[in-house]
Amino acid sequence: LWPRDELKGHIATFREIVKHPSLRESFLSSWWAPRKRLAWTDDAAWRTFAANMGTIAWLAKEGGLRGVLVDAEDYPKSEQYRLQADDPAYDETARLARKRGAEVFSAIFREYPDVTFLSFWMLSLNPSYLSSNDPMGDARANGSLWPWFVNGMLDVMPATAKFVDGNEHAYRYEAEKGQFYRSACQQRTGALGLVAPENRQKYLAQLRAGFGIYLDSYVNPTNSNWYFGPVNGSRLTHYAQNLAQATAAADEYVWVYGEKRSWVPWKGTKNTRFQGVETWDDALPGFSDEMGGVKDPRGYCRRRLGQMRKEGVLTNLVDGVKRPWGTW
Repeated sequence: LWPRDELKGHIATFREIVKHPSLRESFLSSWWAPRKRLAWTDDAAWRTFAANMGTIAWLAKEGGLRGVLVDAEDYPKSEQYRLQADDPAYDETARLARKRGAEVFSAIFREYPDVTFLSFWMLSLNPSYLSSNDPMGDARANGSLWPWFVNGMLDVMPATAKFVDGNEHAYRYEAEKGQFYRSACQQRTGALGLVAPENRQKYLAQLRAGFGIYLDSYVNPTNSNWYFGPVNGSRLTHYAQNLAQATAAADEYVWVYGEKRSWVPWKGTKNTRFQGVETWDDALPGFSDEMGGVKDPRGYCRRRLGQMRKEGVLTNLVDGVKRPWGTW
């Protein structure tokens, strides 16, 4: 078990972080996939896991953070959420997965009843299920236990909490094809086939459909598997177009992730990892402006107009128009 006395020293740091004006909401990051698979029949192991996630939720709450972030990707290949040969039969293991989900999330909600739970995948984890005529039948055929675990969460989720399906598959989505809009619809309605009937109203009320944006795709070379080329001659335009549609289609959250550039210049600081690494603004000039324009169009326009006035380049285009004229 993670001792809270050894963790409470972080609370003051978190409280300082959330004061920063650019951070409206902050999350405490955690992971789901264990290096060694937990047997679904092992009460003690799941009791420990639930208690530790309760501690994470407590730490987030006490630190003033908005919620808890998890990454459901199976990096260690432990296949936690897929039926294995030494598991009980599928129906019994699915029942256990739902029970374990309820246990883990009960610990989280007990510590933080109004938590926002942001996952890079919830029921969007297997997109093919969301367009299937029999989603649960497909899950059973593939030995998937994840929908059952998520239903365990829904079983115990209070009305004060909400969860975000961050849909990391959106890394490859294209606004030009309307993929963000279609995916949001699938998250809200197509996924209902994976939700127990008694949990469907709760799912619809407390789900927040979201998307991930992978920044490296807009700076990688053409031989990369993750490459998005220019739109109207500009890769920045391509990024802004996808970000705008993702933001329009999402209920509340769009998250962005990048690996090969830095958000801020670290030259002259003690951060050795990013010394000399160019920023995203270096790689995509205008990057921050485009992101700010999508996030807060009115605020961006006010700042831009103020800057243009200061520079003396703001021109009133109406004064030069021959009257009579009108607006509509």
